[in-house]
Amino acid sequence: MTTKEIIDALLKLLELIISWPTLFLLVGVVFYKDVKEAMPSLLKRIRKAPGGWEFDEELQEVKAEVAELINKNEIEKDSTVLKVDPHKIHLTHTSTPLDGKYWSVTAKLEAPEDFMNMVERVEFERHPTFKNRIHVVREQPFVDKVKCWGAFTMKAHIYLNDGQVIKRQRFLALDEGH
Repeated sequence: MTTKEIIDALLKLLELIISWPTLFLLVGVVFYKDVKEAMPSLLKRIRKAPGGWEFDEELQEVKAEVAELINKNEIEKDSTVLKVDPHKIHLTHTSTPLDGKYWSVTAKLEAPEDFMNMVERVEFERHPTFKNRIHVVREQPFVDKVKCWGAFTMKAHIYLNDGQVIKRQRFLALDEGH
């Protein structure tokens, strides 16, 4: 190859490298509305693997199972120190859609009345992305209400009047059935 051919090839390569981002930007600007409307559908398709296997549902099931396993471990520890049945101390939740993106989620401590009377406070630990990650509730009912866009595991540190700390957690699935 001659020097002129090498320079011509390099210039064509440079032209190609420079033109693709410019062309991509131009298409993005011209078809912005169409791309914006198609994005949610594209994201749903990205979450699905070939054959229809959905990552989100599988991961949510795993996260819920992990939360239950941790609770079982905590219940075993609690059974030696609590006077009430530790199986009856758990978090529940409800979730309702607010709009196309956000959900209203209410997490609540459920337990027998004699246990609830021993509770000094409950510290609900939200997902790390929340601005106010720890929400402290000092009176019954021990409830945490959040507005969120995705499912996550909520943890609760239950502080008793005698200094004990009981831990529970729950995976907060986002569906109208909870």
